Amino acid sequence: MRSTRLPGLDVLRGIAILMVLVRHSPLPDSWWLKQVGWLGVDLFFVLSGFLVSRLLFQEFEKTGTVRPLRFLIRRGFKIYPSYYVFIGATALYPYLMYGRGYSWKLLVLESAFVQNYVPAIWIHTWSLAVEEHFYFALAGLTFLFMYRKWLGQPKIVFSFLTLLWGTVVALRWLHCQGQPETFYFFQTHLRADGLILGVGLAYGVQQYHWKEIIRRWRNRILPMAVLLCLPAVLWPAGSYVMNVAGLPLINLGFALWVGLSLCHTQPTSRWLHPLDSSLRLLGQYSYNVYLWHMLVRLAGQDWELGTTTFLLLYFTGSLLLGLGATWGIEKPMLKIRDRIWAHYD
Repeated sequence: MRSTRLPGLDVLRGIAILMVLVRHSPLPDSWWLKQVGWLGVDLFFVLSGFLVSRLLFQEFEKTGTVRPLRFLIRRGFKIYPSYYVFIGATALYPYLMYGRGYSWKLLVLESAFVQNYVPAIWIHTWSLAVEEHFYFALAGLTFLFMYRKWLGQPKIVFSFLTLLWGTVVALRWLHCQGQPETFYFFQTHLRADGLILGVGLAYGVQQYHWKEIIRRWRNRILPMAVLLCLPAVLWPAGSYVMNVAGLPLINLGFALWVGLSLCHTQPTSRWLHPLDSSLRLLGQYSYNVYLWHMLVRLAGQDWELGTTTFLLLYFTGSLLLGLGATWGIEKPMLKIRDRIWAHYD
């Protein structure tokens, strides 16, 4: 079967997971790459918005309908097995290390994908909750738009997405009023603007063949993408100006980068080719690397390793665990999924 992967998007996923790994690493906080690494999550949001909504838009273009239940079950086969094995490891680890475990309440909340609204065990799974909420909202809204015969009307779709994006940005601005000088937020209704931009890009690519337009104008789009991402180096993470103005601009820049990645061609330079291939490979394992990397960090802290050993364990262990979970859990479950759905499609 011919692969349907988009290599440019895998490169961006590889960059995004590297940013997150550096952000959560034991490297000094003064490192610039660590200071901007938090934006890897927002790059993931734009990528997910594009990739996941593209599946539904392609189905609608091909069949004239969308099947939200099928979509959600197929996503579940990809997301849930690895996630709940991770939750099992989360429950088991403190018993092995400390002789006591997390409360059942925390484990249930973490398992229910609501940890971005309530106390959580981990500092990174909030983004998985945002994406899970997005999947359900996307499936329901896409079905509604199809039922009302709006899905094939770009003016209605883009107007709705613009209104939704503006609402998220406005809610974030309201949330920021009266907050401390530096603060962070993780709620879905305050972080969904990147996902919405990804949906808009996917719809434009599907309906208007934006890929060809991007290819034709990429030399002008590239500097725009760079300029829109400049707040990452101008304003500190968690500051009022970053939360209110910087993040929306950066997400717009990320949307342009995702669009540009659709025109990706493998570099011929002997220096860039290995880098490109490595990022593409890393991008294919990014979900499980992201999922497990904080458990590896916790183990390194508990073992009180030296800095160099800790860094080596953190990066190597995260990659190996992500690789193992992908091949040992995710891929077998996807084969089962495809075998099941072959009888219904």
